[in-house]
Amino acid sequence: MDLKLENFLVTSRAAASPNPPKFRKPPTQWDKDCFLKQAFAEIRSYFKQSLESLGKHCDGIETEYIEIHAFKFVAKVYVHGEIKARCKFWRGGISGTDSIAFSWGNIDFSSDNNCNGWVCVEDDGVGLSLVLAAGGLSAPQDTTTHLTIVQAAETLWDMFSP
Repeated sequence: MDLKLENFLVTSRAAASPNPPKFRKPPTQWDKDCFLKQAFAEIRSYFKQSLESLGKHCDGIETEYIEIHAFKFVAKVYVHGEIKARCKFWRGGISGTDSIAFSWGNIDFSSDNNCNGWVCVEDDGVGLSLVLAAGGLSAPQDTTTHLTIVQAAETLWDMFSP
C-alpha cells in the first residue's frame, strides 16, 4: 500500500469544497447614492444629446440646454421662435435625496419647491432600478415599473418632447 502524501492531496478545488450558494447583499445607501448620481448624469446627457439632434435635424426648431449646476439642468424647445416645451431636472425633491425631481411648463430656475414628479431609486430584488412617480402628466400608466437608467431617460424625454 502506497501511503505517500501526494496520493491523498486534493487536486481540484471543486473536489475540495462544493460551491457555496451566493447570497445577494442588499444595496447600501452608498450604492443607492452612486446609482442616483449615474442616473442623473445619464439623463442629463440623454437630454443634451436629444436637444442637439432635434435642433440640427428639424427646420424651425431651436433648442436650449442650460446647466444650472452639477445637480440641476433646464431643457427648452422653441418652434418658430415660440417656446413649446421646457423642463427642469434636479437631484433631490419631495421624496428626499434618493430621487431626481422634474418640473414642466413655467419653471422657476431658483426655486425647487414645486415639481410635477420624480424618479426614485429602488431595489427591485435583482439590483437597483428607477421608478417614475408623476402627477397629472402623460406618464406611463404603471408607475411601479422598475426602469433601467436608459428606459427612464427615454420615458422622461417622451413626456417632455413637444
